[in-house]
Amino acid sequence: MSAIAPSRVQATRAYRRKLGDYEITALSDGFVDLSFGVWQGIDAESFDAALTDHFLPTGGFRNGITSFIVNTGSKIIMIDAGAAGLFGPNSYHFPDNLAHAGITAADIDVVIPTHAHPDHVGALLKDGQPTLPNAEIRINQTELDFWTSEAEQAKAPDFMRSWWDLVRGIDAAYAGRVSSFAAEASLGDGITHMSFPGHTPGHSGYLIESAGEKLLIWGDLVVHHAIQFQHPQASMIFDIDSAVGHQSRLRGLDMAATDKLLTAATHLPFPTFGYVARRGDGYHWVPETWRYDVSGLAWQPVV
Repeated sequence: MSAIAPSRVQATRAYRRKLGDYEITALSDGFVDLSFGVWQGIDAESFDAALTDHFLPTGGFRNGITSFIVNTGSKIIMIDAGAAGLFGPNSYHFPDNLAHAGITAADIDVVIPTHAHPDHVGALLKDGQPTLPNAEIRINQTELDFWTSEAEQAKAPDFMRSWWDLVRGIDAAYAGRVSSFAAEASLGDGITHMSFPGHTPGHSGYLIESAGEKLLIWGDLVVHHAIQFQHPQASMIFDIDSAVGHQSRLRGLDMAATDKLLTAATHLPFPTFGYVARRGDGYHWVPETWRYDVSGLAWQPVV
């Protein structure tokens, strides 16, 4: 008989789908466990009830961390860059999963963070050095200004103050390769910035279009599928302005539901692609059915 030690990680850590002429790859960077204590605007009873409705354990939640690779055919663009262990030991699968997807660090041409929290930019550095030798970093100007401000850092809770140091370290390590853009700017390659402030001042979504197909990657607009679709008023202690974030969430959810947009996000269940449907006074997330074929193979019934 054979004895094989159980694996600690999933075999599928990268997932691809076509978007028009582009190929989009979702990359898992593991997960982070958080307690109910990080939530605001929702009571414990409603929180646990929402989790129970989704057949999830109560009292806290396990949150995936996902980044995205956009292969345009001539350029490799990364949207968000993982946590690199900064959110605990279970949040550092990004380098391995990049290789698992057949991509090297040197292949990345551009990184466009949705915002500058550590689980979105952490893997850009290792021991203070850049991990992506050829990448340009492009970030919303409001976001960059906020995370490089000593005045804003001084006002932050103690547990968040090191996050400003991380962003300054990235800015220094990628000197000459960091640029900023204005809200709602066209970034080229069919990518348009969408402004969803609140979670952070420059929190961003990106609408990607290719050959008539669209995908909205919205960062942390919704952090947990069981909670914030049903209770969009719920916010987190990480939000810089929860009231503004609530309005951004309502606007983004309304847009996604009205336009029937394909969406993806950092913290929805991997690989995170899905749609937003209206349900009562709130919303409901409908995960996209797993795609067995990436090439766009036509349907071929055998019976």
